[in-house]
Amino acid sequence: HAVGYGDPDLPLEVLGHDEGVEGSVITLRVPDGTKVLSVGTTIVAGTDFNQRTSQKLQGHVPMLIHPDPKEVCQVGLGSGETAHVFSSYDVDRFDCVEISPAVVRMAAAQFVDINHGLVASPAFKPIIMDAAAYLKYTDRRYDVIANDATWPHLAGPAMLYTREYFEHGLDRLNDGGIMTSWLPLEMPLQDLKTVFRTFGEVFPYVYVWSPLSHANKHALIIGCRKPLSIDAKDYVERFNRFARADLATVNLGSPVGLLVSHLSAFSRGEPDLADASLNTEDMPTLRYLASRPDEFRPNVSARQVVESLMFLAAHRDRIEEHLENLDGLERPEAFLVGLRRMDRATDFLLEAIWQKSRRDPDAEAIAMGRAMRLSPSHPAFAEVADTLRALRSFTPEQIGALATEELKELTARLLCPGSADIAVTALEEWARREPDSYVPHAGLGACHFVMDNAEAAAKHMDKARELAGSEAEFYLASGSAYLALRLVQRAGPLLSRAVELAPDSAEAWGRLGRAFRASGQRTRALSALERAVELDPQLADARVDLAALLLDDRRHEEAIRHLRHLLEVRPDSLQAHGLLAQAYRLTGDVEAASRHALRARQIAAQRGRPSAAGSTGSQVYSTR
Repeated sequence: HAVGYGDPDLPLEVLGHDEGVEGSVITLRVPDGTKVLSVGTTIVAGTDFNQRTSQKLQGHVPMLIHPDPKEVCQVGLGSGETAHVFSSYDVDRFDCVEISPAVVRMAAAQFVDINHGLVASPAFKPIIMDAAAYLKYTDRRYDVIANDATWPHLAGPAMLYTREYFEHGLDRLNDGGIMTSWLPLEMPLQDLKTVFRTFGEVFPYVYVWSPLSHANKHALIIGCRKPLSIDAKDYVERFNRFARADLATVNLGSPVGLLVSHLSAFSRGEPDLADASLNTEDMPTLRYLASRPDEFRPNVSARQVVESLMFLAAHRDRIEEHLENLDGLERPEAFLVGLRRMDRATDFLLEAIWQKSRRDPDAEAIAMGRAMRLSPSHPAFAEVADTLRALRSFTPEQIGALATEELKELTARLLCPGSADIAVTALEEWARREPDSYVPHAGLGACHFVMDNAEAAAKHMDKARELAGSEAEFYLASGSAYLALRLVQRAGPLLSRAVELAPDSAEAWGRLGRAFRASGQRTRALSALERAVELDPQLADARVDLAALLLDDRRHEEAIRHLRHLLEVRPDSLQAHGLLAQAYRLTGDVEAASRHALRARQIAAQRGRPSAAGSTGSQVYSTR
């Protein structure tokens, strides 16, 4: 298991072990405090954010898009969280088919915190049986069948992705029933297409949901006899009643936010699936995926997720086309406007993912900025939503009423991809008040560039160069502005030039180090940041960046030394306390980690911002 996490020395705590005929079932606690449930060496469920999002969506999505689900069958218990979700709705019958009694015992003993005691309840009576056999031989009919099988490349679960299995599922559905299946995106694209084609050979209409609220690696496929149709009024009412509070814990606590998880659609005979094989009982091609080491190993999984998402992007489907009875909503026009903006933002997020895979950070930042400006409430920005909404709420009148120093402080926070348009207003006001300052013009040039206004960008950059006292000042200001907007490829050469012209500028070295780090040049970043700290031991941003880089390299003690030095001069540094909490946790000093985590939360509360603050606002733009 430790090797699977990429660190053979990773300390894992065994919380429970149960030996069953079907395999060894283990619950482990990993250093970040989350738990995982494993059968053999395969993780099948857990409590980290990614796993809990999948576990919740597998229950909520089918229950919300089906018009009246009363008879429900779940295949595979896992932690029991999905079973809890199904049981929380008004159902007449809920059946859970699980092949391993050991999994049931482990879920009851170790995952009460997320299944809420359902599995341990005497009322919960799982069907201990192979799910393929159950769907083949049962005479029961269901409105929803949720296939919560594990990885398709494993010999046993692979049989829960065959054409015959899906056919038996279709035969067990009531009129209007739907069948869903969990699907990992970290698999070779051709095998992903095999799943889609196999599922699509059985179900005339196939839909794929996968939230972009986090670095997601999972999807949910949905099969229907008829095109998907969702009563908007009924959906919102049931969402508010059954799902809002639960999904809010995974940043999907709005009806629109969940709807834009709907990404793609496939119909029978899809040309792009014609070259994919079928996964059948007599030719289970998926189960041999693990025997292809060049295609199934951790260091290619990230690429596979991107390829999978890009394939889904090529088959985008608009959820709006599946909504009915919009007039039944309290504010239908506002609902549609929000949905369209959020759905369009999802397109930009997919573009950002693609550009990141191409190692084009500037194009990634531009796409991400477009998404943030278009829909600040998108689930992808949930961690910074409060900060982003607050920044975007400033009106020109409010900005104009600020004192100059307050204006400069606000400008530094506004200068980020998600609020570049609002930053323009603040920078123009700054330039009006201080007509001889080159700094606001450098910021305006960068903002107009990120908003595709090349002519205005060039005009302001020329003005900044004209006003700057030296070439070094111009390059530092313009490079810092681009860096604040995450345009590291444009920032890097400008900051390098600033260092050449002013080799004793700690600020220039610090900014250059951050640019190197953002572009993946770790060795050069380390050298530049060390030089910045050497020139100015009290340069806070450089200390923080250097410590973060050292933590990434597992040089924990060195990182702690730099952070403690920073706290001597800035005892209320939010970032320093946050990083120290992380560093002490990694060294096993739980008491110190808790102390600094608490202090970080206190400082964040005093400032009225999330403890992760700084991820939207600029921490690198000079306000001199």
